[in-house]
Amino acid sequence: MKADLHIHSTVSDGSESIETIVEMAREKGLSAIAITDHDTVSHFDRLPEFPDLRVLPGVELSAWDYGLDVRVHILAYRLAWPEAVEAFALPTLLARHANSLRQIQVLQDHGYEIDLDRVPRADGKYIYKQHIMQYLMDTGVTEELFGDFYYRTFKNGGICHFDIRYPDTCEAVEAVKRAGGLAVLAHPGQQQNFELIPKLVSHGLDG
Repeated sequence: MKADLHIHSTVSDGSESIETIVEMAREKGLSAIAITDHDTVSHFDRLPEFPDLRVLPGVELSAWDYGLDVRVHILAYRLAWPEAVEAFALPTLLARHANSLRQIQVLQDHGYEIDLDRVPRADGKYIYKQHIMQYLMDTGVTEELFGDFYYRTFKNGGICHFDIRYPDTCEAVEAVKRAGGLAVLAHPGQQQNFELIPKLVSHGLDG
């Protein structure tokens, strides 16, 4: 069995639609995939069914460990009550959208022409940094989604290097458990938060 259990679609900050992702997975001979869009369950009722490919619903919750001061992402699977996780994640979605609008205003103040109505949105509602970058690519400002412009502007003290306050990591794990789901630590190598595992296990981390 071959599976990819951490995939984002255009419902949040992915670059491909669920339909395209499914086509790619079938072409590659995968047995199962999970669509784990960031901080939303709105894709749960859009997942197709095929006899040769299981398409599983999941969520990736954005969080922060304020003890170590590091970013943490928690994957949630097999949710018995998705609406509980949806309620937990909504403040993050709203704060991220407001933060993105502020970043767009900063860019406009620095001479970048941005038509807000043409900026892509997650689930048709929420703007992520990736959507701003996609717009800038589409309008010829930059050629890469995560290239020099991104790291100069949104990271390393750039004009748009400011972020929101994320929920506490342990609270994210507990929210998944209250929703009857499985909580899994996402890409700890990328975010360098391996040392959090014992603490997160004590709060219910499954994997």
